[in-house]
Amino acid sequence: MLEPPAAAAPVWEYKDLVIAVDFASLPSGYVEPAVTERYVATVTERLLEAAAEGWRAAQPIGWGSTAKAFRFRGTGTTEAPTGDDRTKLFESVTIRVKRPA
Repeated sequence: MLEPPAAAAPVWEYKDLVIAVDFASLPSGYVEPAVTERYVATVTERLLEAAAEGWRAAQPIGWGSTAKAFRFRGTGTTEAPTGDDRTKLFESVTIRVKRPA
């Protein structure tokens, strides 16, 4: 008996979606909950816009996954308001997206 041919693996088009963010964290990695909420809202909004053109996230987009993958880009550091620590400043995050080719 003949078996049906295996379905071809989908072919994807990929690109990096650079999303502007504006927040800071302490060198310890601590980030205020309001900052992570703003991150989620900003990334979700941009991904919804990209979805209108068929794009979807090709990798995890959660805060922890994004930070561990070094997908944030920063502008440097500045003195924290307390003066006893340095604050990391971030300007963008890069999310890899894909859509059927």
